[in-house]
Amino acid sequence: GDATDIKGIIHLLTSKKTNDSRCYQHLYGMRMINTLTQELAWLHKDLTMFHVQKSMTSSSSTGELGDWRFELRIRYLPHDWSEVYEQDHLTFMCYYHQIWSDYLSKNFDSIDHELAIQLGCLEIRRLFKDMLQNALEKKSNIEYLEKEVGLHKFLPKIVLENVKPKSIRKLIQQHFKKFSTYSERDCIFKFLDLLKSVYKYDQERFRCSTGTWSIPVTLVIGPGQGIAYTTDSTATATHMTEFSHVQSIQTSEAAPDKYLKGILQLRVAGSSELLTVTCPSLREAENIADLIDGYCRLVNNSPTSIWIRRDVKLTRSHAESLNLSHDTSSESIPFNEDYAEIVDEEADYSSPSRDFELNRDSVHLGEILGQGQFGDVYGGFFSSSSNSDIPVAIKTCKWE
Repeated sequence: GDATDIKGIIHLLTSKKTNDSRCYQHLYGMRMINTLTQELAWLHKDLTMFHVQKSMTSSSSTGELGDWRFELRIRYLPHDWSEVYEQDHLTFMCYYHQIWSDYLSKNFDSIDHELAIQLGCLEIRRLFKDMLQNALEKKSNIEYLEKEVGLHKFLPKIVLENVKPKSIRKLIQQHFKKFSTYSERDCIFKFLDLLKSVYKYDQERFRCSTGTWSIPVTLVIGPGQGIAYTTDSTATATHMTEFSHVQSIQTSEAAPDKYLKGILQLRVAGSSELLTVTCPSLREAENIADLIDGYCRLVNNSPTSIWIRRDVKLTRSHAESLNLSHDTSSESIPFNEDYAEIVDEEADYSSPSRDFELNRDSVHLGEILGQGQFGDVYGGFFSSSSNSDIPVAIKTCKWE
C-alpha cells in the first residue's frame, strides 16, 4: 500500500530465503533507474510508496519522462567483508555478484588483458571448483567453456573485441593453473583485491562544486576515505570529514536562475560553518545525502536518519533524536541551544509584562534557508496550542 516504506520492502526481499532478518540488512539500498534517460534515484529507507509514486510521475531532472525500474543493491559498505562472509553469506554473495555484473558491464577505455584474464580465471575456478588443474588443456573442455558457457560471462567486452580468440584460450589455460588449489573464499577475495587496481568498486563519485566560488570537484564517498574530494581523477582524494562527525544532513533547491539546482549541506562536529556542496540537480544532491546518511547509520550503529528532507516535516520525536545524537561539547553546534522569539515592535522589553519566549519543543527545524555571520535561518513549523502546524522562519545563533 501507499504507507509501505522502503525499509519494509527491503526487509521483505532480503528475508525471503530465511526465517530471520539478515544481520547485515542495513547494507542494502534501493534505487530507481529511468529506462529512457538512465537517471538514478536512490530511495531513502523512510520513504513511503506514496512518495515514490509521486517521484515516478514527476518529470526527471532532464525534463524527459520514461519508465522506472527498481533495483535492490548493497550500497553501504563495511570495512571488514570477511565478517560478512562468515556471518551473512547470502548478503556477501549478493555483493560479490553485484561487483561482477558492474565490472563486466563497465565500458573500460583500456584494461590490462592479462589482469582481465586472471580475474576471469578466478571466477571460472569458483564456479567449477572440482575441475582439475590441467582440465582446460583438453580441447573439449575449453570449447565447452567458450561455446556452451560463454566467455562473455568471465571477460569484459573490450578484451573479447581486442584480443584474438587463440590468445585468450592460451592465457586462460596458463592462468587457470595458478588458481587450481583455490577455495571459493580464496577466489572471491583474490578477485576483489586484484579488481581494485582497475575499478574502485568500494567508493562512489559525484561531479559537483564546493565553496563560495563553486570550485568544480569530484566528491568521493566510501568506507575507506569517508567524505573526500579530488580536483583531478588521477590525484589522491583530499579528506573532508568522517561519517561519525556528521551531525545532520540537509538538501534543498537552489535559486531557479542558477544552473546548478541541488544544494547539500552537512553540519559537522567541531566546525562553525556548514559544509556546502552544489550539485547538478536536486535529485543528485538527494542521492548523495542518502549515501552519507546510510554510512552515518552504519558507523554510529543507529537506525535513526539524520537527513532532514525538504519534503518531509521534522517530527518532534525526530528532532529529539537528532538532539540526543549530537555531541554537546563546546566544539559542537547542538540544535537544542536554538531559540525562537516573536518580536513586538511596540513592546517595552526593559520591563516585559508578557512572556515573549516560546516553548522550544513547539518549534521544529526544517531545511536551511540562508546563512549569516551570527547565525542561520531555517524553514520549519510551530506547533500552536490549537494543534495546528504554522510554517515559520527560525533564526538560530551560532555556538561560539
